[in-house]
Amino acid sequence: MWTAADIPGGDNYVGMLVRDQRILVPVGESVKAVGDAVALVAAETLERARAGAAAVEVRYDVLPGVFDAASALEPDAPVVHPEIRDSVDPKRRNLIHKQHIHKGNGIDSQQDIERLFATASQRGWRVVEGTFGTGFQDHAPLEPEVALAEWDVEQEKVVVYAPVQHVFFGRRNVRDGIGLGNKQVRIIGSVVGGAYGKREDPYAYPYCALATWLTKRPTRMLWTREETLQYTQKRHAIEANMRAAVDAGGKIQVFQARILLDGGAYRSWSKEISTKSAVMCSGPYEIPNAWIDTYGVYTNNPLCGACRGFGTANTMFATESFWDLVCDTCGFDKIEFRRQNSLRKGSDTATMHRFDKGVRNLECLDAAAQEYDWGRTRRRREGDWVYGSGIATIWYGNGFGRGVRDEGHPILEVKPDGKLHIWASSVDYGQGSNTVFTQVAADVLGLRPDQVVVHTADSDLTPNCGSTVASRVTVVVGKAVDLTARALREDLMAAAAKHLDAAPKELDCEGGAIWVRRSPERRVAFAEVAARLTEPLMRQVPKLNQEFSSPLDPVTGAGKAYWPYVFGTHIVTAGVNLKTGAVKLTEYVAAHDVGKVINPQSCRGQVIGGAAMGVGYALTEELQLDRGRVISDNFDDYVLPRSTDLPDMQVILVEDPELDGDPAFGPNGAKGIGEPPTIAPAPAIVSALNDALRDFGIRFSRIPVTRKRVRAALVEAGVMQK
Repeated sequence: MWTAADIPGGDNYVGMLVRDQRILVPVGESVKAVGDAVALVAAETLERARAGAAAVEVRYDVLPGVFDAASALEPDAPVVHPEIRDSVDPKRRNLIHKQHIHKGNGIDSQQDIERLFATASQRGWRVVEGTFGTGFQDHAPLEPEVALAEWDVEQEKVVVYAPVQHVFFGRRNVRDGIGLGNKQVRIIGSVVGGAYGKREDPYAYPYCALATWLTKRPTRMLWTREETLQYTQKRHAIEANMRAAVDAGGKIQVFQARILLDGGAYRSWSKEISTKSAVMCSGPYEIPNAWIDTYGVYTNNPLCGACRGFGTANTMFATESFWDLVCDTCGFDKIEFRRQNSLRKGSDTATMHRFDKGVRNLECLDAAAQEYDWGRTRRRREGDWVYGSGIATIWYGNGFGRGVRDEGHPILEVKPDGKLHIWASSVDYGQGSNTVFTQVAADVLGLRPDQVVVHTADSDLTPNCGSTVASRVTVVVGKAVDLTARALREDLMAAAAKHLDAAPKELDCEGGAIWVRRSPERRVAFAEVAARLTEPLMRQVPKLNQEFSSPLDPVTGAGKAYWPYVFGTHIVTAGVNLKTGAVKLTEYVAAHDVGKVINPQSCRGQVIGGAAMGVGYALTEELQLDRGRVISDNFDDYVLPRSTDLPDMQVILVEDPELDGDPAFGPNGAKGIGEPPTIAPAPAIVSALNDALRDFGIRFSRIPVTRKRVRAALVEAGVMQK
């Protein structure tokens, strides 16, 4: 057994950009949340390890806690991290970050926005207000937290195998937390059984690395499902207050939002998530006057961090639900309202980012409306079932954004055996990035896919290409593969030209062969050219994605927050059973802006899989807490949607030929599609439920809308007997 006193020389901290989680909490310090470890027990069998852990006695002094973001911001709230002296706000020491954005001529203060609302009726505008909330969501990957560490005797280093999203973050956590050097730690990304952001934060692997360093023996740790649901990070729960003024024609004139994000006990990505929440909050709409404040807050709840749709799935639920409320209050058609307020070329976002290309919001909206046949009403009653239609239009920024370093540095190498090897630290955890790299390189170099070998996720062998997050890998690393392959193609054509007695510009390639364009019979195999090379042929041409965004102004929040942006519209038919409270989805259309489809099957899979995760977020996945302790700690209580809960989805992939060859986008103009499909389902489904139940005066503004909550609403409305 080991405690913090046994950690050899590091600072005993892990985390993301800010490392504020103890590997083992030292005696005399406070634990911040359920699951903070105070001791580590290792044994030769799992049974003995568990018995040893059960025998450890820990004495705690009970301290007051705080379990919601609003209470945590009160001046007299218990301070989650009293050791942090340079708080963002000395009067509100649980504040992780506040992001402010404002826009509009003459809008410089809260009073200016209040003046516009106060004079709204004189201007012929109508003011609508709404409050919305989301619960926590667990990523629920099938694979629980697991890691394996071993001692490399020859190189005298700890080698860790773990399902991580960034091997270099993993190396830094082990290195600095335990007190080792870069050359003493190697992190290898294992095959990942689901990620969605959960594999960003450190869990099992620091403990395995510590035990192996201390014993010089292999160590393995596998968490139970209960431990995974109890101790790992979640999607932030939010509370959102929104207000808008719209004119008689349906144009948004003023928008104001205040959002609290419960970040749980540690920082993780809460600063960055609250920033993205603020940027995405206005939706894909052009609004002349806006005032937005988001607050990331420490509580003693489970840690919250990256989750598919980083700061946007929860925020856009509130925003799109709010615009639905505006439409229902003012009598606007929900499609036409979104169409006339939509961003388009020449529009300015709330951060004053003017779009000159890559804006396909209207195209997605129109494609979904046409496929769904929006003009045909679905509101009806059939026996005990009532039905309604719902819509959500969303946007999402690819990449790290805000001018933050966001680079891809893959290496491409031609081997004498005719194989092309790609080296990149990006992790393929099911989203298909290895396939994209293969397709892109093979297309440029005229190779068969079986001639391409991809090496990924090894801190000793692969170049740092950044974390596999933010729907950035195709856009950033895939584009770098494309650029590097094009440079390599020039080298190969020059080498082949010598054998074909032709100029390089006269050559073409496909299917593993290079030939003279005007005389196709004069050809040579790629493998033959590779075999005749007198020296290794290797190239590395990076993509620097930070060149296409900029930091946000500290006063106004103005700036090119992200690039590129992607857009999407989901339209749903939902039914509610008035006797049981059951909900079913009968029609589902999802239109997504992808720039360029690299792999149609993969894109379609991302849309359907992402939407399935959003369905659970909307209807079933309720993480129940009791003073910071998760009580829905298995899949019998934390309910995931089944395949039978999903209707057949009509997927529309909207391309944009204008982007092909533009360095600001991915290969052939591609955009990232990993996260956007998860953002739209919750607001679209709740929109449909509210439409179905409109005649009963029922309106949902919080998710998940579980059967229990539907039944309670039906009882309150007098539709169902208690």
